[in-house]
Amino acid sequence: MSGVQDYSIKNKIIKYFQDNNSVLGECALINIRRIYYLSIIAIPMRLIVLSTFMNTSYDTRTLKVWSQGIVASHFMLLIFMIGFFFYNS
Repeated sequence: MSGVQDYSIKNKIIKYFQDNNSVLGECALINIRRIYYLSIIAIPMRLIVLSTFMNTSYDTRTLKVWSQGIVASHFMLLIFMIGFFFYNS
């Protein structure tokens, strides 16, 4: 498909930072690649943390609320990392 512009996030980041410096485009690609590899490691870690905190019973209401907050935050991180993994693969 010649003549069709690619409007991916990766290319928008590169175009935004490449206006003033040619090195920034390469740095953006390197950082995107790092996020991809980080997501490969982070997804199993999030799953372990989620399973640990979801399968634990707590004595007090405070500990239960604290655990629910950890589960919610790690679930959001899991979704974020899965998105990066599939978008950049």
